[in-house]
Amino acid sequence: MTLVQQARQWLSQQGNDKWLIVYDNYDNPRLPGIDSATGYDIRTYFPSRAQGSILITTRSPRLTFAKQLRITKLQNIDQSLAILATRSGRKVDGDNSAERLARRLDGLPLALATAGAYIS
Repeated sequence: MTLVQQARQWLSQQGNDKWLIVYDNYDNPRLPGIDSATGYDIRTYFPSRAQGSILITTRSPRLTFAKQLRITKLQNIDQSLAILATRSGRKVDGDNSAERLARRLDGLPLALATAGAYIS
């Protein structure tokens, strides 16, 4: 039995429902109707029982087998500054450098959070 099979079996055990799997950057899927020479079907790694939680991050708009939550750019500079302030632990009100950075990162929440953590 392979490690993937063992993991799927463990995740599928009755009553074993307090787990989370994160598949990050699944950007090259191979699914029915989507041809990809280098992609793969991620569903082969899912447990056989519908329990626990699976989170998939992707830039591909073509995944249709899951509930989708679209993350978009922030339109308001104040929201971008709030993320920078929260993650950096610094006051950014009236800070021209923080505002320039927020505009440069173009409202992308992950980029803002990462920059704030780096500043911290």
